[in-house]
Formats: sequence, C-alpha cells, structure tokens
Amino acid sequence: MTIYEQFIDTVKAVGNKDAATIVFLWGDLGSGKTTFTKRLCEYLGLGIEITSPTFTILKKYEFNSLGFENLIHVDAYRLDSYDDLLKIKFDEYAKNPKNLIFIEWPSIIEHENITADINIRFLHGEGVDDRVITMD
Repeated sequence: MTIYEQFIDTVKAVGNKDAATIVFLWGDLGSGKTTFTKRLCEYLGLGIEITSPTFTILKKYEFNSLGFENLIHVDAYRLDSYDDLLKIKFDEYAKNPKNLIFIEWPSIIEHENITADINIRFLHGEGVDDRVITMD
C-alpha cells in the first residue's frame, strides 16, 4: 500500500465532520512535506499545481476529491503563534467541513483551538532521496 492509499484510507476513517479535516505535516526542512502534498494531488489526478506556501503562508486550491471542495495548504514556518493564523482568517477555513487543511510546521502554531485529525511525520532517510513517512 502506498502512502497515498494509506492517506486516503485514513481520511475515510476520520469520516464526515462538522469542521475541516486538519492534517499536521511534521518534519525538518526538506523532509518532503510539500512534496507529499504535490504528489497526493498527482496521485488523485487532480491537475493541481501545488507550490510551497512558505512566502504566502496560506494557499487555497480547488480540490474536489475525497469529499472535499478545497485544499488549504499552510506553511507556519514564518509565523510566531496561533494568533498569527487568526490574522489570515484561518478560523473561517477551519470551520468549513468541505476543507482539507494541511499545515506544515504545526509546532509553531500549537494551540488548544487547533488539533490534527491526521498527523504525518517525515524523516530524512539514510540516502539523499530516502524518506521515512509515518501516519497516525
């Protein structure tokens, strides 16, 4: 089973909610967080050009898959706290059950008002292109 198949099964297990499904992407710089997001969209055949939200902080894409309408991709690396997320109206995105939200660098914005439905951890492997990816 590929990591993408495992992700799809995990999303289905989370089931329908009354708010967005939130995925925390944990890992060091260059460990594959944005690449995972890109390749998931390719795997699903969505034709979405995913780019890193490092400088824009948040990017919204039409997703139309797995029961969602939007993919919200957040890179919290340049934020200081959860309050910074509120400044970009994150709470509005989080309320919408049609949103699938990926958050890179979740440790920066950890707060009691935001919890992950799915955690994906990325580790550098032994080789240059090796990655170890786990999901819970």
